[in-house]
Amino acid sequence: MGPHDDEVWAEVGRLLSARPGWALEGRSTPGEPPVWCFGDLTDHTLEVNIDGGELTGYVVERDRVVPLADTGAMIEWIDGAEVRYPIVHSHVAEVGRHWFHRNR
Repeated sequence: MGPHDDEVWAEVGRLLSARPGWALEGRSTPGEPPVWCFGDLTDHTLEVNIDGGELTGYVVERDRVVPLADTGAMIEWIDGAEVRYPIVHSHVAEVGRHWFHRNR
């Protein structure tokens, strides 16, 4: 990432860290940058990343990359996309949640 990318990525982080359901997740491939996910990395519906110097959104279910002009366009896209592609909780997450509540 270049200096401008770093500034945009910092703004993305500021905006998404304040939104419920969004988290910065590391990737399993060495050298790959982290990605912002709606849900967790193994069971999420949306991503936001800087790819090749471009801010992009990604809809996992549709395998669709969405170019985003800036963080304002990102928030506009997210506002609609979160409704259309809600977080789907995995069976593993549900089992863990039940175990936690049972063993407190």
